Amino acid sequence: MRRLLHVLKRDWPRLLIELAVLIAGITISFALEEWRTVRIERRAESRIWQGVHDNLVADSTNLVARIAYIRAMVAAYDRLIAGKRDSVDHDMDLVISYVGFTPTDHAFTEIREGGASRLRNRTLLGELSRLYNVPYGSIAEWDGITRDFVLQRMIPYIDETAPYAPTSSSAGIATGYAPIHRALASRDQFRNLLRTNRLFKEAQLTVYERGLGRIRHTLARVDSTVARPAR
Repeated sequence: MRRLLHVLKRDWPRLLIELAVLIAGITISFALEEWRTVRIERRAESRIWQGVHDNLVADSTNLVARIAYIRAMVAAYDRLIAGKRDSVDHDMDLVISYVGFTPTDHAFTEIREGGASRLRNRTLLGELSRLYNVPYGSIAEWDGITRDFVLQRMIPYIDETAPYAPTSSSAGIATGYAPIHRALASRDQFRNLLRTNRLFKEAQLTVYERGLGRIRHTLARVDSTVARPAR
């Protein structure tokens, strides 16, 4: 014990320096490990937001194309209701068509399956969740309504009521509808179905346009997050 006290008394400056170096080394090691962990998490966060950005860009492009197609459908129904025959094949083909939208949700699926813990911007995360649950939910609902109307009412009515007429397909558009249209054009039930089909497509168009607006708003917010470099 006396020897130990003697050593401490004699070498305390050196021992103190060694202790300080040891503590500093441990502290730096912990700090470096924390820095590496944070950097990995920030890179993962940036990758997730980049994935969200890519998904929303794809959805925006998808909806723009479908909005244009629904508008063409509405215009076709208007021509048929008005009795115009200049594009009857094209217009009748659109009568028995419907449009659906499937969100690109790879990144959002990753978030739901545990990736949310890596995202610091909880406000933006909530906005993204609302986008998938509310506007996308309305789109899916109206997709189902218009699809069921065409499959359960429009097509069965034509099959059961119209005379047989051979049709063919050219460039993705069926032709040969002229005799079918002549037989149905003056019937109130056919015109009522056209009117209902048009109303449903207008409602579908409205939720698509609202959804597109929400996508663009959320995308602008995500872009500002993706643009920030990982620290």
